Amino acid sequence: MKNNAFNHSIDTKHLNEQIRSLLLKFNREISKIEASAVISRDGFTLAAVLGNNIDTNRSGALCASLLALAETAAKEFKRGKLNQVMLDCDHGFVIVIHIGSNAALVIISQEKINLGMLFFSAQKAAKQIESILDPLVP
Repeated sequence: MKNNAFNHSIDTKHLNEQIRSLLLKFNREISKIEASAVISRDGFTLAAVLGNNIDTNRSGALCASLLALAETAAKEFKRGKLNQVMLDCDHGFVIVIHIGSNAALVIISQEKINLGMLFFSAQKAAKQIESILDPLVP
């Protein structure tokens, strides 16, 4: 793990396996999720369950940039703390949800999805992932 916000002495393979296990469970709960990942604030992918046509490094960097831009907009418009970003596209959704102050959950879904159920499950997954990551932040 290359993120300065996290303790470098941790076992990154074990961390990746723990988070990836939660992502797999999350993806199974909602059938229309095509991909999910946990990224650091600086764009490094900590764990992912992505489709074959999704580049892990590129998607992490893009989503971190989305968050940074959305945070700037929220601050500029005096909307308070940003919680999530949602892209509503022709063929589905891309949702990026903060996990604490150093990471984010990225979800890519099909267009015909129950957004209420998606957000409920995503918040639950984010809390579980945060409990894994919290002890790692010095």
